Order: sequence, then structure tokens, then C-alpha cells
Amino acid sequence: MPLVEFWQDAVFEDDGYFHVDDNIADNFRGKWVDNFAEYVHLLSIGDDSLQNTYQPYLRPKPYLGSLQTAEVIILLRNPSFNHMNVKFELECPNYVDLLDKNLSQQTDHNFALNPNNAWTPDFMWWEARFRDLANHIANVVHCTYGEALDLLSKKIAFVELEPYRSKGGLNINVLQTASSNNARTWISNRIACGGSVFIQRADTRWKLNIDAQNFGRRRNARARGAYITPASDCGQFILQRLEIPAP
Repeated sequence: MPLVEFWQDAVFEDDGYFHVDDNIADNFRGKWVDNFAEYVHLLSIGDDSLQNTYQPYLRPKPYLGSLQTAEVIILLRNPSFNHMNVKFELECPNYVDLLDKNLSQQTDHNFALNPNNAWTPDFMWWEARFRDLANHIANVVHCTYGEALDLLSKKIAFVELEPYRSKGGLNINVLQTASSNNARTWISNRIACGGSVFIQRADTRWKLNIDAQNFGRRRNARARGAYITPASDCGQFILQRLEIPAP
């Protein structure tokens, strides 16, 4: 099943935002919370359910951005979470609406890079990591920094190997879940059809043994939290695909 349809048609479990086809084991599920105060309580007592588990009360983020119109797909390992993510998702309906529209692909841009969504925790994380690249694009194409970010938001989408929210990905057999296998199949088909794809994180876990000009991967082993600058492997890949001169 195509990636978007897999999530558009998703049936979630009664006790968490887990796709019923994934059969996530109980020991990899965190505790459900109904509000931010309950989350803070778990923090205050050092509850282990916030570590090394998927958070059932947070929506999955299998991708960000328009998969239909993006020119470059960046592959990641998992969507993390922090206190701001929890606060926004449990108490901000406008933010939940953004997440739902992204999941159903009722969008033409990546809201994590779009200046109109600068109020979201996603933008606060990703804008910093694309800042140098956006500044370079602004200087080369003679536009404002905001216009460069808007361009990137329309040209770049992220796809996660693990769609569920955890601190750093789980070392379990998630590579064989229906959602992860579906993402891997969709990416392989996209590359075969000429779409541009770059692995930024979890290279070995994605298991994509592909050699093609439209497929790139990091040469530097450190990927987590890395900044995508004009000189980075990912930054150079993006500039080449967008036909923007590198420094």
C-alpha cells in the first residue's frame, strides 16, 4: 500500500495512536496521559515510561511535508518529543489541526520549515538546522531569508523509519513493522522512479542497498541533531537537486 494511503486509512488502537497493523508490544508502550499536568507528574517522579517507549497519547509523524510535490525526501529515524511537543499537542487545537492535515496530506508544504508556522515546536527545531542553508539560498537567488525558508518548505519533505514518538528510536524489531516496511517500500519505489532521496539518519536501519545518482547518504557518522549546512552532504545534495549553486 502506498505510504500516504497507509496512514490516511489508518485504524488506531483504542488505547493509543498506534496503527493496528503494527502490533506494538505492551512493553514498548508508554503510559497514557490526558493532559499536560499528568505528563509533568510522570516527569516529576522519574517515570520510566517516558524513556525507551513510544508515547501513546502523541500522534504519529511518519512524514512531514507534501510527499507529492517535494523534490527532495530526507530520511530520518524517528520523530522525537519534548515538553513543548506534549504541551502543544495536548492543549493547542491549531497545532493538532496542522498534524492531522499533514498526516492526511492536505498540505502543499512542510510546516516545520514554513515561516507562517514559526510558533510551532517543529519549526523551532528545524529552522535552526536549516538556517545556514536558507541564508545561502537567500544570498544566491536574491530573496529574503523568509522566502528561502518558504522555498525549502515546498521542496523538502521528511520521512521517518519509525513513525511513533520516542526520545531516540527504539532498539526493537521495528524494522519489520507494517509501517516501517511500508515506508521502506515507498522510498525504494520513489528512487526507482527518479525521485531524489537522501538518508540523514539511520542509514543501516533503512536497509536501502541502492546505488543511484538520485540517492544520497551521509559520509559523516554523526547524524543525530546535525545541522544541514551548504557544506554538509545533505545540503550539497539539496542544492544540486534544486539547481542552486553551492558555495
